[in-house]
Amino acid sequence: VWRRAISDSATVWFVAVAVPFGLLFALTIPPSQGIDESSHFFRAWFVSTGDVVAQSKTDETTRLRHAGGEIDPCVVSYISGFQDKAYSPDDYSIRSYWTQRDTCGISPSTWYNADAAANYPPAAYFPQAVAIAASRAVGAPLAWSFFLGRLAGLVAFVLLGAIGIHLLPLGKGALMVIGLLPTSIMSAATYNADMTSIGLAMFGVGLVGRCISDKTISVRSLVALSATFGLLGAIKPPYAVLSLVVLLIPWLPGASWIRAFLTRC
Repeated sequence: VWRRAISDSATVWFVAVAVPFGLLFALTIPPSQGIDESSHFFRAWFVSTGDVVAQSKTDETTRLRHAGGEIDPCVVSYISGFQDKAYSPDDYSIRSYWTQRDTCGISPSTWYNADAAANYPPAAYFPQAVAIAASRAVGAPLAWSFFLGRLAGLVAFVLLGAIGIHLLPLGKGALMVIGLLPTSIMSAATYNADMTSIGLAMFGVGLVGRCISDKTISVRSLVALSATFGLLGAIKPPYAVLSLVVLLIPWLPGASWIRAFLTRC
């Protein structure tokens, strides 16, 4: 009975735990203090401005090429202030998260290196980029843009994970635990491409499990699976191995139309 209850309510448990802890992380972790968060935030910012392909520039001193883009100095100042704070013995103040050091829009754009996140496709930052672009469009303060981006990523992760758990016919508890690992929640609550990849993986596993359990697949499910694993492979190439699971689907009894199509091809 206990196992059945956990299995049936795994989606509810996932949302009930992920949302409060995700909000706690998103609103209390200092800006730039997530894993490589500075580079990921700037990459999301560049994507929000339409700069979907990272620019490259040669350092005149070292002659090394770096990836990044042009950005308002006030954004760099906001993030670098928290980076510098990490090297001091003083504690962070949550009130300072909402304080903007410099005024935006009064200085010419400056170059910023974002090498650590340059190789990730723009789709990895879609939720955060949309939130940043929307907040900037209405003239919201920089701090609001930063935290709205974090929250947008968290919402996308919870939705993808919850749908994946709900679709999975067996092993719901195991998938729930993976989604609730501290590293998963922290990645979801900060600027990080892992948020998208973990969420998509959970959704993809749930959809594959459902198709195998039902022994059939619709065109809509096939399109969803192709898009999911395609994005996963682009964001995290090792995740492309998961796409091999999809090879099982054409041999399901209800997928004869796929086999017929492959035969004609």
